[in-house]
Amino acid sequence: MTADTEKRVARLEGAYEHLATKADVENLRGEMNGLRGEVRLLASLVVGVQIAAAALIFSRIAG
Repeated sequence: MTADTEKRVARLEGAYEHLATKADVENLRGEMNGLRGEVRLLASLVVGVQIAAAALIFSRIAG
């Protein structure tokens, strides 16, 4: 190998430690699925509060 090729290979091998493994990707996927459920729950709660507030306002206007 030439000196230039050795430098290029060494630089590529140095980047390996920054790459995600298959296990890292699977862990991240699991965490994202958990967060997706939490976001859906939060969105449902926000919509529920908005509906309750609208009902309260309407009942005061109508009553």
